[in-house]
Amino acid sequence: NWLKARARYCQWSEELTLVRHEMYWVRKWFEGQEEEWKRRASQSQEAGHKAYTERKGI
Repeated sequence: NWLKARARYCQWSEELTLVRHEMYWVRKWFEGQEEEWKRRASQSQEAGHKAYTERKGI
């Protein structure tokens, strides 16, 4: 009984660690996307393209 409980505890601890890392990675990915669209907006010459990229980046 104790061994099963210990195994469950270890599995949930590992799962919690993985979920926290995944949340961090997703947040960093979206931050990278935001920076990419801001860069595209600053490099765009046409008004329509600039408006689209500004909307995407914010």
